[in-house]
Amino acid sequence: MEDLDLRSNLKRILREKSMSQLELARQLNISPTNLNTRLARGRNCQLSLVESICNALSIQVGELLYGDAAIAIETEKPQTGDTMIELLKAKDDTIRSLQKTIELLEEKIAFMVKTSPQSHKKENGGA
Repeated sequence: MEDLDLRSNLKRILREKSMSQLELARQLNISPTNLNTRLARGRNCQLSLVESICNALSIQVGELLYGDAAIAIETEKPQTGDTMIELLKAKDDTIRSLQKTIELLEEKIAFMVKTSPQSHKKENGGA
């Protein structure tokens, strides 16, 4: 896939949608200068900004990040509806779920150790 070229891809998308960068900045509630500065970061652009832009323009993240190359790839593969953002959110949900499971298992192990017959023997002097 091509390198990220956010500003060029955004300009093309805005042109296709007959929208100006000023109008986009207003929709995002940021100044046009701020938008331009943040887009200039390219690879270091915040994911939250990319997501906001894509939502405002009703496009997939790949289209903004990779332009026509992403569109070509997306039309070749079956649509799953998973965007990068959805995958990251699902990953976060999975991590939270696993952390909760670990906590529950630790509690259960602690309870089992506390109530085990060997634990009672130690408390009663080992007899």
